Amino acid sequence: MRPILAFFAILCGLGTTLTAQAQDRFLSTITVSGTGTVDVEPDIATVRAGAITQGRTVREASDANTKIMTALFAALKEVGIDAKDVQTSRLSVQPLLGRTSDGRNEPPRMTGYQVSNRVAVTIRDLGKLSDVLDRLIAAGANDVWNVEFSISDPSPDLDKAREQAMAEAHHSAELYARVAGGQLGRILSVGEDGAATPSPMTARPAAAPKAAIPIATGTEAVRVTVTVSYELVR
Repeated sequence: MRPILAFFAILCGLGTTLTAQAQDRFLSTITVSGTGTVDVEPDIATVRAGAITQGRTVREASDANTKIMTALFAALKEVGIDAKDVQTSRLSVQPLLGRTSDGRNEPPRMTGYQVSNRVAVTIRDLGKLSDVLDRLIAAGANDVWNVEFSISDPSPDLDKAREQAMAEAHHSAELYARVAGGQLGRILSVGEDGAATPSPMTARPAAAPKAAIPIATGTEAVRVTVTVSYELVR
């Protein structure tokens, strides 16, 4: 019986040692975050433009709208925009309501109709952007309300940002390990908290300009944040 008891005692002692080591390993970690940012010049613009027309009848408002949109499509073709880069983004027909001029308390009555037609135009050569806006407005577009800049392929810049984020996290972890009186060990886990790509920039050209519309594309920030856990070796 004694050998058996001695064997169980050894197992219990070994289990206690393993538990203590596991707890020590769990506690001896450093978790830090790092952020990498790369400033990138956008290479694509999306313009949303169209026509809003009114008339006493749907046909009257629609015919006026069709005339402007036909001129708009022709202008885009002349400036070299491919048909696949032009897509209808909004088309609506709404009644127009008005009140009597004598101020009597009567419900609004229908006075006509409004037709709205808008397209999203993708411009892959930013050197054409000002010319495209000029031609749209000259063609009669009276609903030019948004210009969005973007990056056609952010993957390489995201990878650069990831490298920067990991380098920043490693630098911080080494500092904490040194202050704690230990050394940085192996990486236990890596998590990407988020990858941010550029957000749209809005512009609203209102009337036909005498010269080309000035456009400043600037740069957009591609940002990645990572969280890394390291082993702390004492």
